[in-house]
Parts: sequence; C-alpha cells; structure tokens
Amino acid sequence: MWHTNSADAANLYLAGIGASSKDDDASIDYAATALDSCCVLDANFGPAYSAAGFADVRKFDASHDNAWLSRAEVRGRTLLARFPEIDDAFVLLGDVMLKRSQPDSAASMFRLALARDPSNVGAAQRLGRILAESERLDEAEGVYAGLTKAKPDYWVPHRTLGVFYNNQDRVDDATRELQRAVALAPHDALSLTNLGAVYYRQGDWTKFRELSLESFRIRPNCLSCDNVATALFFERKYAESAKYFELALSPEYCDSTDHLAWGNLASALYWVDGQRDRAIALYRKAARLADARLADKPDDHQLVGNLIDYYAMSGDSTQAMALIARADSIVGDDEHLMYRIGSAYEKLGRREQALHQLGDAFRHGMPLPEIAADPSLRDLVNDPIFKEMVRSQEAADGAKTATVNR
Repeated sequence: MWHTNSADAANLYLAGIGASSKDDDASIDYAATALDSCCVLDANFGPAYSAAGFADVRKFDASHDNAWLSRAEVRGRTLLARFPEIDDAFVLLGDVMLKRSQPDSAASMFRLALARDPSNVGAAQRLGRILAESERLDEAEGVYAGLTKAKPDYWVPHRTLGVFYNNQDRVDDATRELQRAVALAPHDALSLTNLGAVYYRQGDWTKFRELSLESFRIRPNCLSCDNVATALFFERKYAESAKYFELALSPEYCDSTDHLAWGNLASALYWVDGQRDRAIALYRKAARLADARLADKPDDHQLVGNLIDYYAMSGDSTQAMALIARADSIVGDDEHLMYRIGSAYEKLGRREQALHQLGDAFRHGMPLPEIAADPSLRDLVNDPIFKEMVRSQEAADGAKTATVNR
C-alpha cells in the first residue's frame, strides 16, 4: 500500500500512472515528467521511483536516447538501497538490462523478483519471454504455469500461458487457458483477441469473428477492427469486410499512411460487385506506400510478400515477377512468404509454380484453412495435385505424431 504526505505528489502519481497506460507520445512524455516531479516533491515516496523508472524505459523506447536508460537504472538502484521492500526494483533493473541486450543478466533480476514474490506478474512474463526466445520452452512453461498457480483467480496469468501455448501450436491447452482468462475477465479485450487468434489458427472464422467483434466493442482500435474485417473476409462476406477495413482507416484507428490499411481494403473491395476498378487503384496506392519503405527494409519478408501481392492483384506482372525473384533469395523457411509467392503465381496464371510454392508453404506450417479462404485460390485448392500434397503431408504429420507418442 503506497503512502505520501504530499497531496500534490499523490495527484501527480495518479496522473502519471494513468498516462503510463497509454501509447501515444504525448502521454508517455507526460507520465515521465509527472512521475519525476512526484519523486522531487516526496523523496520518501518509493512507488513513485518505481513508476518513474518504468516511464523512463518507455521514453527510451520512444527516443532511443540512452540517457533515459541511465535514469531508469539510477531509480532502480535507489529503490534497492532505500526501499528494499519494493520487488519491482528487480523488474525495473531487468528491463534496463534487456534494453542493453543483456538477457541473462535481466533473467537473473526477474528470478530475484520471483524469489521474493512468486505472484509478480511482470517478472514472470518477462522471464518466460526470455526463456521462450532462447528455446528453453519447458522452463518458460514452468514459469508461466507457476504464475497461474500463484494467482489462480487473476486472468492475466491464464492469458499469458494461453498465448504461450498458442505460439507452440498446443491448441487445446491454449483454448483452455484463454477460455479461463475470458471467464475470469469477460470484458478484457486482449483476452478475447487472444482467444480469437486460437480459432483463427483453426479456421473457425465464425468464432474468430464473434470474439473479435466483442473485443472491438469493448476497446475499439486498429487491431480489433482489422480482425473483424479479416474474419468477414474469410467468411466471404466481402462487402461487410470492406466496411470494417474502411472504418480502420479512420484517424482514431489505423495509420492511414500504412500500406497494409489500403491493401486490406483493396483485398475486400476486389471481390465486391462493381468495386474492382477502385480496388486495383487502392492496390497501386498500397504498392507505392510499401515500395517507399523497401529501400530501408530490403529483406523484410512481410513487406516483400505484401508488395508481391499488391503488384499481382493490380495486374503488374513485371514488378510482381521481379519481386518474386528477389524473394527467392530470402524466403528460407518462411511459410507466409512462400504463400504470397504461390498466390501470386496463381494470379499470374502459373499454376505449376503456384502448386509448388503453396505445397511448400503448407508443409512449413501455413494453415490450410487460410489458404482455402483465399478467393484467388479457389480453383487451385480443388486441383487434384494440391489435394494429394495435402493428403501426403497430413499422413506424414500423423505418422510423426504417432512415433513421438509411442
């Protein structure tokens, strides 16, 4: 329980905490300034140092100015020396070390925080992420599962564990944990979005849409608006999908200078009666916006894949083929880029090459429901050659699973 004798410090603290929950630059600036002033007004107000330190880290994220990390470290060291009862000192110092690309040192700090308090959500989430990124998946699962045991009635640990399971393709486990999170906090938009992502992977477009729509109603934003539009697109409700993609271009939602926003709208309008010319014009606009970024990100798989799609859909076969040649050198085992290449080949009338690329995409993990939901690929997915590719891969996956579980 925090306490300060200064009413002004208390007001600044509350205002700073409120601003810290927002993502815009003005709020981040205000939070850092207000919480710093709070520390000045009451040097014995420990929680203010903790909150100010985390605000300093966010200022570093926004500015990339190392001075903010130094400030955050000083606040963390001050907390350890003067307010040893505040466990978040370890979390704050761990964040500083993460930003300095010292994951092992950061992990040690997060472990110290958890040793003091096994229910420290921030420490567990950060430690689990480090372990997962290091492919220490059993340890990561142990950290996340331990948090659900420490705080069984709090939705955030269940949501965190559910997202981890979904990332590991453990669909049943992910569904269980995320349903638990939604049951505990039915108005938490992020839990609804995360559960929707599980159904997305399974190709259950109806449940994906319902959860995305509920998330959008609770917390309207770019992601939830796009998710509703995407679900409607996969359900082949293209006119309705276009309405949500267009809504996403509103100033309060998505960035209208982002090529994805225009490309998404074009993808829906292309299949709406009477809208194809407008869709092609929007594909070209999306291509111009994406191409402007290509010089800075020449090996960005998603950017290259999107550009291939824009050019193929707008009928610019020369540019599409040039980018496909470029993509061949960077594709590696990226199933999404394989899918973009294969889809483009089909649009350009090159069925044999499309089958090869899409077969590879499926073998590398591209969900079949997503391939099948692409209206450009309706004929291809019914091609006997593609059906045989799918059958053979599913048989191989089944044999592999049987061997592992023997």
